[in-house]
This record gives sequence, structure tokens and C-alpha cells, in this order.
Amino acid sequence: MDPLFRELEALIAAKTTFVLVTHLNADGDGLGAQFAFARFLRRHGKDVRVVNTDPIPHQYRFLIEGDEPELFDPDRHIPVLNAADAIVILDNSAAKRLGAMREAVSASRAPKICIDHHPLPDTQWDVMVIDEKACATGEMIYRLIRDVDGEVTPQEAKPIYVSVVTDTGNFRFSNTTPKVLAMAADLVAKGASVPGTYQEIFERNTPAFVRLMGTALASIRQDETGRLGYITITREMMRACGADGEDTSDIINGILTIDGTRLALLFKELPDGRTKVSLRSKGSIDVNRLASEFGGGGHRNASGTVLSAPVHQAVEQILSRARALVASG
Repeated sequence: MDPLFRELEALIAAKTTFVLVTHLNADGDGLGAQFAFARFLRRHGKDVRVVNTDPIPHQYRFLIEGDEPELFDPDRHIPVLNAADAIVILDNSAAKRLGAMREAVSASRAPKICIDHHPLPDTQWDVMVIDEKACATGEMIYRLIRDVDGEVTPQEAKPIYVSVVTDTGNFRFSNTTPKVLAMAADLVAKGASVPGTYQEIFERNTPAFVRLMGTALASIRQDETGRLGYITITREMMRACGADGEDTSDIINGILTIDGTRLALLFKELPDGRTKVSLRSKGSIDVNRLASEFGGGGHRNASGTVLSAPVHQAVEQILSRARALVASG
């Protein structure tokens, strides 16, 4: 038995009713971990409810096989959370990232189990299953299932593969190790589709998104060294492209394709006047440290935060610290 999972496996054996939650605006890793863990628990005779604050983005809806997560409704789900034997928080150690579910989850008397790979957890739940060396929370679910059952099933392999693909940047980030590639090979052998997964996640953009991506990339600005690049996406840009509501997080990756660029920033003006800041880097530049200074977090090479400031002020606040970070890296 892997010591990391000892307490978790004991709880799984002892408990019957589970509620699985993740973070706001769930991504491929959060959703993949939820689907895989839910299917594992149900296979072991457990009663499982999966509850999220936001609908599944269209590119991940192919994961649904009769087990779509429920959208959190206080009247409906507070009793569910209160009656659960255990609440499992996946790919998220921060209470604030539970959004509208935060108070209900915290108030439940059920033990809260956190399974996550993000560094420096900022909330201490009852059981902390943390491995920041894991490439994705889905990898941790893979290891847990193999620890209990020896093998993952085809139904579990598909969402775990999505977790791994998304959090390794389709196997191009530095967290893509030989161990991760061996795991991916096993998942493909179990039925996960390499071309099918890529097409569903990365080739289902809308015309509006492609127009916005072109407009945004045409506006890239760089510092004098060429090591830092950034994009500002305003509400006006999104409206002009018909791209209100589009997920813009992948646009930032275009900055890092510029030769010599080590640090990329994307500033997105939100409808309420705040600014979402996405940060990406190469090599040893730790953007998680920078995001943490502004109340955010994530990983060494991929992090984010939201500032309660208009977009032009957010650019001013972040850029000086980003320049210092890239100069030191």
C-alpha cells in the first residue's frame, strides 16, 4: 500500500456516501479526476454524487457517459452535503476556489478529503492527500486505483488520460516524465484515444474564439529583452469578435512560441470590472510565486489570479514584478 493513500483507502472502505467537488470553472484535470474517481467508487458499491458550480465546458462533454455532474443549488445540495459520509475535494486545496459551495462544504460535519497536486495548500481539510510532484490530480487517482485494484478500467482510463493531457500541455510541459509517459501508454492500452482526445479538447474552437485569438495575438507586447510578453483582452475586443463567454486561457500559449520568450502574461477584463491574469513560463521561472503574491496560485510554470482592479491597473501592478522575476530567472 502506498503510504500517501493509507488514510484515504481506509475511509473509502469505511464510508458509503460520497460527494465529489472540484474548483470553480473546472478544467480537464478537475473534471477528469472527478469522473474517474466517481466511477471507481461506484464500482466498489458506493453512493456518489458529483456536484460542481459551473457547467462542463463543451470540449469536455465527451467524458459524460450517463454521469453528468450536478450543478450546485443550495436548496437541493446543502442537505446532500450535510448527509454525506465524506466530501472529496479534487484538484483544489483552497476553500475560496469552491465558490458558491464554500460555506456549505465547510459547514458540513462530514470529513473533508483533499486530493490535489498543487503546491502549498492554503486550506487544511480533515485529510490532505497532496503530491505536488504528480503531473495532475488524475495521476493520483490512477495510482490510487492501481493501489486498490491493480488496474484501471477503460471507463476510468478515459478521464484520467484527459487529466494528464491537459495538465502536461499535451505532454510538452516539464512535468512530462518517463513515468508519466508510461502511465499514458497504459491508459491508451486501456482504451483512451490519443487522436480522439486531442480533437475533442483542442480542435473544437468556435469561429468567434479563433477571431479573438487572432486579434489578441496581433496585439502582443514584449519587454525590451524579448523574454517577457503579454496580451490584454478587453471587453470591447471580445464583443467585436462575438466572443463573450469564450474561455481565453489557451491564447497565452501563443506568446511562449516566440523565440526567446520565457514568461507570458494574459490580462482579461471581466464583466464585473475585475481582471483575470494568466501566467505561463518556461524552465525555472516560478510564476506560482508571482501569482501567490496577488492572491492566486497554481504551478511553477502555469498559474493565475484575479485582481479586483480594472485591466489597465492590473497590468501596471503585475508587470513590474514580472520583469523582476524574468530578470532573476
